[in-house]
Amino acid sequence: MESKESKGAQNLWWIAGTVLIAAVFLLPFVLPDYRAFVERLIRDYPAGAPRVIIFMRFFTVVAAPLSGAPVGFASMALLPWQEAFLYNFLGGFAGG
Repeated sequence: MESKESKGAQNLWWIAGTVLIAAVFLLPFVLPDYRAFVERLIRDYPAGAPRVIIFMRFFTVVAAPLSGAPVGFASMALLPWQEAFLYNFLGGFAGG
Protein backbone atom coordinates (compact mmCIF):
# COMPACT_ATOMS: atom_id res chain seq x y z
CA MET A 1 0.00 0.00 0.00
CA GLU A 2 1.26 3.47 -0.87
CA SER A 3 2.01 6.01 1.81
CA LYS A 4 0.30 9.37 1.91
CA GLU A 5 3.58 11.12 0.98
CA SER A 6 4.13 9.09 -2.19
CA LYS A 7 0.49 9.50 -3.18
CA GLY A 8 0.78 13.27 -2.64
CA ALA A 9 3.96 13.40 -4.73
CA GLN A 10 2.25 11.41 -7.47
CA ASN A 11 -0.68 13.83 -7.44
CA LEU A 12 1.73 16.77 -7.74
CA TRP A 13 3.35 15.16 -10.80
CA TRP A 14 -0.06 14.64 -12.38
CA ILE A 15 -0.99 18.27 -11.74
CA ALA A 16 2.34 19.51 -13.14
CA GLY A 17 1.91 17.34 -16.24
CA THR A 18 -1.63 18.57 -16.77
CA VAL A 19 -0.55 22.20 -16.48
CA LEU A 20 2.34 21.62 -18.92
CA ILE A 21 0.09 19.95 -21.49
CA ALA A 22 -2.53 22.69 -21.14
CA ALA A 23 0.17 25.34 -21.59
CA VAL A 24 1.44 23.65 -24.76
CA PHE A 25 -2.05 23.44 -26.24
CA LEU A 26 -2.77 27.08 -25.34
CA LEU A 27 0.57 28.35 -26.70
CA PRO A 28 -0.80 29.27 -30.16
CA PHE A 29 -3.53 31.35 -28.54
CA VAL A 30 -1.18 33.09 -26.11
CA LEU A 31 1.59 33.61 -28.66
CA PRO A 32 -0.19 33.89 -32.02
CA ASP A 33 3.13 34.52 -33.74
CA TYR A 34 5.23 31.92 -31.98
CA ARG A 35 7.52 31.78 -35.02
CA ALA A 36 8.89 35.20 -34.03
CA PHE A 37 9.28 33.92 -30.47
CA VAL A 38 11.33 30.92 -31.69
CA GLU A 39 13.43 33.15 -33.97
CA ARG A 40 14.14 35.48 -31.06
CA LEU A 41 15.17 32.54 -28.84
CA ILE A 42 17.52 31.19 -31.52
CA ARG A 43 19.05 34.62 -32.16
CA ASP A 44 19.45 35.53 -28.48
CA TYR A 45 20.79 32.15 -27.37
CA PRO A 46 22.74 30.58 -30.27
CA ALA A 47 24.30 27.96 -27.99
CA GLY A 48 20.82 26.73 -27.05
CA ALA A 49 19.49 26.77 -30.63
CA PRO A 50 19.70 22.98 -31.10
CA ARG A 51 17.70 22.38 -27.91
CA VAL A 52 15.12 25.03 -28.81
CA ILE A 53 14.60 23.60 -32.31
CA ILE A 54 14.43 19.98 -31.19
CA PHE A 55 12.09 20.87 -28.30
CA MET A 56 9.76 22.97 -30.47
CA ARG A 57 9.69 20.40 -33.29
CA PHE A 58 8.93 17.69 -30.73
CA PHE A 59 5.96 19.68 -29.45
CA THR A 60 4.72 20.50 -32.95
CA VAL A 61 4.48 16.76 -33.59
CA VAL A 62 2.94 15.91 -30.21
CA ALA A 63 0.66 18.95 -29.82
CA ALA A 64 -1.68 19.10 -32.80
CA PRO A 65 -2.58 22.82 -32.74
CA LEU A 66 1.05 23.83 -33.32
CA SER A 67 2.37 23.88 -36.86
CA GLY A 68 5.92 22.63 -37.39
CA ALA A 69 6.57 24.59 -40.59
CA PRO A 70 7.34 27.95 -38.91
CA VAL A 71 9.91 26.32 -36.64
CA GLY A 72 11.52 24.56 -39.59
CA PHE A 73 11.68 27.67 -41.75
CA ALA A 74 12.98 29.82 -38.89
CA SER A 75 15.73 27.33 -38.11
CA MET A 76 16.77 27.11 -41.77
CA ALA A 77 16.94 30.88 -42.04
CA LEU A 78 19.08 31.29 -38.93
CA LEU A 79 21.34 28.22 -38.99
CA PRO A 80 23.36 26.38 -41.65
CA TRP A 81 21.01 24.08 -43.52
CA GLN A 82 22.80 20.90 -42.38
CA GLU A 83 22.35 21.78 -38.72
CA ALA A 84 18.76 22.94 -39.23
CA PHE A 85 17.93 19.70 -41.06
CA LEU A 86 19.49 17.57 -38.32
CA TYR A 87 17.74 19.40 -35.46
CA ASN A 88 14.37 19.38 -37.24
CA PHE A 89 14.79 15.68 -37.99
CA LEU A 90 15.68 14.85 -34.39
CA GLY A 91 12.73 16.86 -33.03
CA GLY A 92 10.27 15.30 -35.47
CA PHE A 93 11.64 11.82 -34.83
CA ALA A 94 11.42 12.26 -31.05
CA GLY A 95 7.82 13.47 -31.31
CA GLY A 96 6.68 10.83 -33.75
